[in-house]
Amino acid sequence: MPQTHPSHEHALFARFIGDWVGDERVAATEFGPAGTAHARMSFHTVADGMFLFVYYVEDVGPGVIGHGMIGFDKKRGVYTLHWFDNAGMPSSTIATAPANGDDLAFEADYGWHLGRTVFNAGDSELRFRIEMQKPEHERVVVVEAVLAKIDAGSTIEDARGSSTLRSR
Repeated sequence: MPQTHPSHEHALFARFIGDWVGDERVAATEFGPAGTAHARMSFHTVADGMFLFVYYVEDVGPGVIGHGMIGFDKKRGVYTLHWFDNAGMPSSTIATAPANGDDLAFEADYGWHLGRTVFNAGDSELRFRIEMQKPEHERVVVVEAVLAKIDAGSTIEDARGSSTLRSR
């Protein structure tokens, strides 16, 4: 079988690699009340750069622990996201994002709602947003964060003050 190599679309993964921490705003949903939470995301490539692995931890309420795998589907020309978490997000649903620019804006139909997850990584900050839209309702932002990139020698506490997301 011929070996596949990362394409120029996979180069976007490099922007995300590393550890990111900060505070996020969480909207009231059936999962819990509104408030703030501390979040950590880690990204690294796997399978010779063909996929980007995502590790996510949120400390609000019972806490959310999630894992994602981002890839690029050359045939369809879209990025893909497979997501698994302790809130029971179905792993059989694959979210897709167009290959157009710096944002990865994944959308999926989870049956009971439409979901949109947006990632945008700069040199020192990662913007992250989750939106939900239930049938007959407007789309709402349920999680929004600006996370700071931390160096190998930094602690989470060092980066807590770096988050630029503020209440509006």
